[in-house]
Amino acid sequence: AYAGVWGYQNRFFREGGNIYRGNNKKVTAGIDYQYGIKDNITFESRVTGDKLYEKNGTSIVYRVPTNDTLLVSGTQKSVNYLEGATALNSVEWVNPKNKNIKGRLTAGASVAHDIREEHTHAGYIVKAAGEYEKDLEKYQRGIFKPKRAAGRLELFQTSPDFYIASSDSTSKNDRAGGKVSGNISFNSTNAGGSYSRYYSNMNHRYRGGTIKFDEASINASTKIPKVANLRFNSYYRRGENELGRNKNYFYDANASRDIARWARVQAGRRESLYDTEYDTPNSLDRNYHSKYTDNYAQLDVPIPGNHGRFTLGHNIVRYNTATYKNGYNMFRFGYTFPTWKRLTLGLGYGFRYSGQGGNDFNVNIGYRAKSGQTMSVGYQYSENGGYFIDNMFTPTTNRHSINFVFNDAFQIFHNGLKSVGDEDLNKGLFEAIAFVDVNKNGKYDKKIDVPIQNVPLITSWTGETSVTNKRGRVYSSSLEQGIYTVSIDMNQLPITVAPFTNDLINKKVKIDGGQTTQLEIPLISTVGSVSGTLKIFDDFQRDLKITDFVVVILDENGEEVNYSTVDSTGVFYISGLAPGNYTLKLDEKFIDAYGLEMLPEKSEISISIPYDYKTPVDFTEQNLEYKTLAL
Repeated sequence: AYAGVWGYQNRFFREGGNIYRGNNKKVTAGIDYQYGIKDNITFESRVTGDKLYEKNGTSIVYRVPTNDTLLVSGTQKSVNYLEGATALNSVEWVNPKNKNIKGRLTAGASVAHDIREEHTHAGYIVKAAGEYEKDLEKYQRGIFKPKRAAGRLELFQTSPDFYIASSDSTSKNDRAGGKVSGNISFNSTNAGGSYSRYYSNMNHRYRGGTIKFDEASINASTKIPKVANLRFNSYYRRGENELGRNKNYFYDANASRDIARWARVQAGRRESLYDTEYDTPNSLDRNYHSKYTDNYAQLDVPIPGNHGRFTLGHNIVRYNTATYKNGYNMFRFGYTFPTWKRLTLGLGYGFRYSGQGGNDFNVNIGYRAKSGQTMSVGYQYSENGGYFIDNMFTPTTNRHSINFVFNDAFQIFHNGLKSVGDEDLNKGLFEAIAFVDVNKNGKYDKKIDVPIQNVPLITSWTGETSVTNKRGRVYSSSLEQGIYTVSIDMNQLPITVAPFTNDLINKKVKIDGGQTTQLEIPLISTVGSVSGTLKIFDDFQRDLKITDFVVVILDENGEEVNYSTVDSTGVFYISGLAPGNYTLKLDEKFIDAYGLEMLPEKSEISISIPYDYKTPVDFTEQNLEYKTLAL
């Protein structure tokens, strides 16, 4: 159960006065109930309600959406002027014979009052979804190593007056259609996409008649060993009705590479397009075109000693609209200060040396919550800037902007208030902690184990490497529900640590909506190494030829931990030893087979490796001696 307050204020100005003003506040409450009907069938019911308690100073010029808005977004209701209640009920089914097959049915109803029109309306929603996941590891052949594939199909219909009470965003309604999506991962490649066809304004409440929408997205990432990490993200939408059509898209193609461990270089291209075309243009329905491209390159260099990060970038920007065309080339310089108590300060400056001139300045203060969500306050000034709305670029001059972003959700647990990140129940968060498992139980014990900084993890949702912070943690932003892969980048893992078990190198994690998935990564310290020479002689001090003899190192329980063969001169070397107490000696099989006599303090050597994971500890000249009766 929950209760709270909700506030919204928005003003849009033009010269001579403002054309839009909203200032409303709500109280909101709700309850979420889950019940397991069977082991594989779950029922969930959610009832929410809200009430406007302050609605001062609201004035609107445009109550009816323009056809441009309808072609881009379809019909929708602004929650700023609605109050009401919503009931959502769903049943989730999991195939008892194959848990990778799931289905979900959702039905809901709402009643809402619009303070602008003083009308009360009822609405409904119905939705059916099915998904299938498949583990492909058993199909691995040669260099082709498939990992996982998943697909999802959903059908939906929302009435024109459906309203989601307690929502803090625009309530989309009047939709009927379907969506298919899927993803696959193999080797170091992850690819996914979706396609949706739906219809809006089917009751012809607004002019132009029924609107047909097509939406598609493609997201892919891969790693080419010793070359680069590649990433591609794109989104496309097209809306069409009896009056005209709009298409808009965005894509970002990026290549990045880590240079050893001291820098990262990346380059790519971004492009946004917005195009509206009417069959019969007029004063209300005007054709409009906007295209923006940015060819960029950037170098990020962490300053040694944890003294922050320096950024050098370059952009080649070109844009044009129906009546305007321009562009510029710009160098960017930035510095991010070291994180202090989860706070980060960043400064940036951009100099446009050709084309449309000018300078850019920005400063940003950010705070990262334990959930991984980020809160920030930023100021930006651009002598010749612009902004995007639905992939439409609008140029501006002398633009100042101040942005304050706080997006987090909190829950009350038995041990107090905890930040849980995004409130979107369709998304979840991920948190990993890497640590030296001192007591070797495979679990993180806060008072015993040691968190490790700079452990490199490759996450399938980005395809890139992230390193743990001082507290040994890596956080994600909001993720869609699903199965992901988290891998230890063994090429960049410090040589002083190793995975506790080999199955930790690649782990699958399941992200559930409204929850934070935690992954513990126990590591063992491998700072210790031992080297020396084995000698076997008789009463006359004559040496025995000992090629291929085996020297072993035992733990406190007498169990063999590692071993080394000796060369023709008796030299041996053992590395990768975890902290602890050990005994170095010749393998018992050779002692028995050759009838060797143990010498006090020379045939067995005790070694103690301290609990450290940063500084290698080398025990040299650990020479072993044994005596034989005959050569």
